Amino acid sequence: VKLDKEILKYLYLITPNEHEIKVISDSENIGIERLVVTLGSKGSIVYENGNKTIIPSIKVEAVDTTGAGDIYNASLVKCLAEGKSLIDACKYASIVSGLSVTKKGVVNSIPSIDEIKKVLKNE
Repeated sequence: VKLDKEILKYLYLITPNEHEIKVISDSENIGIERLVVTLGSKGSIVYENGNKTIIPSIKVEAVDTTGAGDIYNASLVKCLAEGKSLIDACKYASIVSGLSVTKKGVVNSIPSIDEIKKVLKNE
């Protein structure tokens, strides 16, 4: 269902995927200050205070995408809780979720800090 714009104005952030955003609204301009549209292997788009930033995904060989969205959101919230900017949090979340699809399962696919640091070091 489409979300009521009256409700949306009270949200801090939502992170629909590219299919969910089409259901939520007729456009990506849904009336909130922060929106992250996840695009799977194509990365994500961050809308914040009228600005649009494209965050590319890391290039990996995907084995299992189950849980990638949940891992993305968990990583995003972790970074925001640490005080990182939305853009930096989305970049980190993109790396973590990208690494997660290289393994089967959900919990088993969550990358270690060392795996994440290795990618961050090579950026």
